[in-house]
Amino acid sequence: MPFEEGSVKGRGKGTYGCTVEDNIINGDDGGGSVGLDIWCDDTDDLVVTGCHNTITDFDIGVQVDEETAGLISSVILNWNHIYDNASSGVSNDASLTVDARYCWWEYDSGPYHPALNAGGLGNQVGEFDRARGLKKGK
Repeated sequence: MPFEEGSVKGRGKGTYGCTVEDNIINGDDGGGSVGLDIWCDDTDDLVVTGCHNTITDFDIGVQVDEETAGLISSVILNWNHIYDNASSGVSNDASLTVDARYCWWEYDSGPYHPALNAGGLGNQVGEFDRARGLKKGK
């Protein structure tokens, strides 16, 4: 089933999971637009998995943020196609490392990062560890 918009409401304390899989999420490249916005403001533990998605033509392809550090415990974005996003492929302002390994960034050189992958021709990404994924910060 295609992912449009979702939230987990009316729940007690616990761990909540969300899987976004096999979607084409295509925008209009509008200023400030976000393809997949992972944001948490009041849960104990949010776990998000996204795989086999195409996320393209937004200002920011994927944005991860939380109101209070520690609300999101895991974001795994493996095996996605993230490209042609104007400002950033993945922007992570949460307190965790986003696992965005094995994604296709439209170029074999991978995502662009001025210090860590200056030769990358794909979308710009935040700080990252090649072994683990994208760290907090832009």
